[in-house]
Amino acid sequence: MDFWDNRLQQAIRQLFGDLDEDTLRGIRAFFDWVDLPGGTFLVRQGDQGDCMYVLASGRLKVQRRHSSGRMDNLGEISNGEPVGEMALITGEPRSADILAMRDSVMARLSKAGFDELVHLYPQALMNISKTIINRFKRSTGAKRAKKRIVNLCVLVVSDKLDVKTFTRELCAALTVHGDVYFLDSATVNAELHKEEIAQSTHSNNETYRRLTSWLEEQEINHRFVVYLPDAEDTEWTRRCLRQADEILLLGDGTASPQLHTLETRYLHGPVRLTIAGQTLAIVHPAQQTHPIGTAAWLAPRELNFHHHIRWQNTKDMARLARFLSGNAVGLV
Repeated sequence: MDFWDNRLQQAIRQLFGDLDEDTLRGIRAFFDWVDLPGGTFLVRQGDQGDCMYVLASGRLKVQRRHSSGRMDNLGEISNGEPVGEMALITGEPRSADILAMRDSVMARLSKAGFDELVHLYPQALMNISKTIINRFKRSTGAKRAKKRIVNLCVLVVSDKLDVKTFTRELCAALTVHGDVYFLDSATVNAELHKEEIAQSTHSNNETYRRLTSWLEEQEINHRFVVYLPDAEDTEWTRRCLRQADEILLLGDGTASPQLHTLETRYLHGPVRLTIAGQTLAIVHPAQQTHPIGTAAWLAPRELNFHHHIRWQNTKDMARLARFLSGNAVGLV
C-alpha cells in the first residue's frame, strides 16, 4: 500500500466507521485523486455541493464571506479530515470558502458515487451520519486551534546576502526548540535519488506526488522543515513558497528596501501563490548598535512581525528562533 492509499484508508475508517476489508476496498474504489496548488480555492461559498473530499496531504483554510464584505476565518483543515461531507446528504450550497494554504492532495467522492456507494453499502450512510453528528457536537462553540509553524521558507529579498550562512545559523538556533530538517533543491534531488525531481510539476503526476508525499513525511517526522528556494524563479522556488506555514523574508539593512521581484510576483496582488504569514528579518552589520530605515522596509509589506538581526549574532538569532517556534516570552 502506498503513502496516499494508506492516508485515504485511514480517513475512510474515521469517516465511515469500522469496516471489514472487503467493504473498505469497495468504498475506496469510489474515490479519485485531485491535486490543488497552494493559494487556489477548492470550493467557493454558494457553490453547489456535488462532492466531498478527504485531505490526504497539505492544509486548507475555511473562511466565510458576509454581505458587508467582511471575512471570518473559521479555522483550518488538516490531513485526514473530510471536506464537504454534509453536502452529500443535504445537497445544500457550500457554506464557506475553502482555500489551499499549501500544495494539497485530496481524494474526491462525487454525489453520484456516494449514492451508488450507499446503495451497495447501506451501513455507510448510518456511519457517516453518526460521524457528522459527533464532529458537530465537538465543534459547537469552539474554533479549530491555530496550527503551529512547521514549514518555514527563507526567502532572500536582497542581492548579495549570504542566505546559506544565515539559514544554517537559524537552523542551529531552532534545534533548541525541536528537530530541524533543512531542504534545498539539491538536497531533495539527492535524498530521492532522482535528478531534478525538486522541479517536478503537475504535468508529471507520478514524480509530483512522489515528491509531495516525501515532503509530507518530513513534516511528520520533524518539528521544523526549513525550505530554501533557489536563487532564481524555479518550480522549486514556487513550491517552497506554497509549502510554507510562514515565509521569513531576509533583507540586507544596508540595501534597498524595495520589494524583490519574487515578492511582487508571488506574494502580492490577486495572483499570489500563498496566504502564508510573512515575517521580515532585517540583517545589519555585526557592529551596528541601532537599527535605521525600518519604516521604509515595512511600508510596502504586510507582515506578522519584523526583527532586526546583527550578522552572526547568536543572541539575535536565538530571539528570532523563539518567535518563529512560538516560544517567545514578553515582559510587561
